[in-house]
Amino acid sequence: MSAKLYPTHIPTTGLQKAILASGSALTAILSPWRGDAVACMGETTAGWVLPKIYQRMMEDSEGQRILLEKPRIQDDTISLEQLRNMPDSTLGREYARFLDRLKTTPSARPNVQFVDDVELAYVMTRYRETHDLFHTLLQMPTNILGEVMVKWFEGIQFGFPMCITGGLFGAFRLYPKQRELFRLHLNWIVHNAKHSRFLMNVYWENYWTTDLRELRATLVSDDKGNIVNELMKKSVIGDNFEQLHAVPTKMSRRAKKLLKKKEQQGTKGAGWFHMPATEMTADRKRDLQLIQMRSIIDSKAFYRRNFQKALPKYYEIGRVVDNPIDFYSSRIPKKQRKATIADELLADNELNNVCKMKYKEVMSRKLSRKRLLQRKNKQKEKKQ
Repeated sequence: MSAKLYPTHIPTTGLQKAILASGSALTAILSPWRGDAVACMGETTAGWVLPKIYQRMMEDSEGQRILLEKPRIQDDTISLEQLRNMPDSTLGREYARFLDRLKTTPSARPNVQFVDDVELAYVMTRYRETHDLFHTLLQMPTNILGEVMVKWFEGIQFGFPMCITGGLFGAFRLYPKQRELFRLHLNWIVHNAKHSRFLMNVYWENYWTTDLRELRATLVSDDKGNIVNELMKKSVIGDNFEQLHAVPTKMSRRAKKLLKKKEQQGTKGAGWFHMPATEMTADRKRDLQLIQMRSIIDSKAFYRRNFQKALPKYYEIGRVVDNPIDFYSSRIPKKQRKATIADELLADNELNNVCKMKYKEVMSRKLSRKRLLQRKNKQKEKKQ
C-alpha cells in the first residue's frame, strides 16, 4: 500500500481495489444515479487504461501542454457568469446553458481518491471535469439515452471499463422508443468515436469563444448521412407517394408483427417460394377436382397417387405461352381455347366418347349386379 500522494488520495491494495470495483459496479448497475458508485468503479478499474491515455496525451502537443499546466474546470477557475454572457452558439455559452439546465456546477464532480499516481490522478480528474463538455460537443442530453450514447463514445475513445460497462448495461434499460433511437444513432456514434480527434488532448479553456459548429467540424467527424438514410427508409414519403390516395400512417411494432404474421399465413412459406393461398371459387374447385381425377381421363397414363384427399389450400394458376418458333397452324386457335379445364374437357369429342363408353360399361355392370341380386332373392322366396 502506497503513502498518501495528494490531499484526497486513499491508498488501497490490489485486493481492496477489486472489492471496491465489484461492489461499486453492482451498485452502479442497480442504481445508475449513484454518482459516488460510478466514480469509485471508474477509478478502481482504470489502472491499466490511464497510462495509455497519459501516453497518448504525451504524444500530442496540446496534450503535453495540458499535462504540464494542469488546468482545472472548477467554480474558482472559470466564471459561469462570463460564460452565460457569451454569444449564443459559442462553446462557453452552450456549456453554461447545459449546466444551468442540470442545475449543477463544475465543482459538483467528486474528487479522485483511489488512483495511486499523481499524474494519472490528474488524467482521471481531467476526464471527469470535461465529461459535460463531451455532452455539449456531441449535443447529447443527460437522460439515459444521452448518457448511454456518450458512454459508448468514451468507451471507444478512452477504453474505460466503466464506460464500456455503462454503455452495454445502459442499453438494456432503455424504453422501446429509446432503444429504436439508440440503434439508429449507434453507427454514427461509433464512427465519430473512431475517426474524431482524441478529446483528452483538447485544451477546452482556449475554445470558450469558438462557435460550437466550427468546433464540431474541427474535432468531430460528424457524418450524419447514414442517419438521414435510415430515417428516410422509415418515412411514408416514398417514390410512389404522389400516386397514393391517402398518406399511410406509421404502424406500431405490434401492428407490423400482426401484418407480417398475416402475410406469412397467406403463403406456403419460403420453402415453397411463398406460394399464395389463392381464393377458392366454384370453377377453380371444379378444376382441382378434375386434376385429382386425372388418371380416369387418360387410362394409359400413370400418375403418382394424391398425397391428400382434400383440395389444396395453396396453389397457383399458370398460363401456357405459345412457342414463338411454332407456326400459327400448329397452335390452338383462340376461339377453341377455354377458360377452365372443365370447359376444355367438355369440348373434347374424343374424351366425351370415351367417357360415354365407360359410363355404359359402369351402368351395364350395375344392371347385371342388380339382375343377379333379383335372381337370388327369387330363389330364396321359392325355397321358403
